[in-house]
Amino acid sequence: MKASLIFLGIVVILLILVIVAIANPTTHDCSDASEITLKEVQAKMSENHQNAEATYNNNYYILNGKILHIYSKEIEIQDLDGSYSIFVKFNDEFKDKILNLKVGDIIKYCGKLSISSGSYKISNACIMND
Repeated sequence: MKASLIFLGIVVILLILVIVAIANPTTHDCSDASEITLKEVQAKMSENHQNAEATYNNNYYILNGKILHIYSKEIEIQDLDGSYSIFVKFNDEFKDKILNLKVGDIIKYCGKLSISSGSYKISNACIMND
């Protein structure tokens, strides 16, 4: 009887931890992110696409850019040198900040880079400058 109560207590604690983790997911992981440019990514893709995927795919990176378009679910951001642009999907916690952005604004952002079929995008992004 005592052992079953202890087991039940452990199960309840684990269940609570799982619920808390689901309710408060880690939104972004930019603590160890490197700063890159889209020009670097494009050069590596042109050189060897598979190598670019292996190097960059699903890792978090910091980028700077100018907003080209603000769509309902993504923002198109151009490298500061004007050479390449990328579609960025920001994490929901940045909705209020996105409402204050406009085309032409320069922002610093961080997100998870995904490369596939000759294109790339950023997801789970956060705005790093206020």
